[in-house]
Amino acid sequence: MVGLFERLFEEQEPSTYLKSIEILLGADITAAVPTIKVPCFVVGGAEDSYAPPEALKAFIAQLPRPCQHETLAGSAHMPFLEAPEAFAGIVETFLDSLPG
Repeated sequence: MVGLFERLFEEQEPSTYLKSIEILLGADITAAVPTIKVPCFVVGGAEDSYAPPEALKAFIAQLPRPCQHETLAGSAHMPFLEAPEAFAGIVETFLDSLPG
């Protein structure tokens, strides 16, 4: 996993990477949250220091409709890479629960 990310970072132009970080740090979806009208599902990692479980719960509390939530033990910020089978299973279960 570390080797993969090392290669991904090494292949990026430094200016492009810096621009993406600036965009991420400046992103603010606060105004959009009350307008969400679709079913939501939040998946987080128990060991995520960027978006820790407490922060995800605070975000979910702001949504105008109920939101399903799963925390994957042993995962950090990228559970889709750290625990791909578990991640795929819980996403599939969520998608199967949607009407029509």
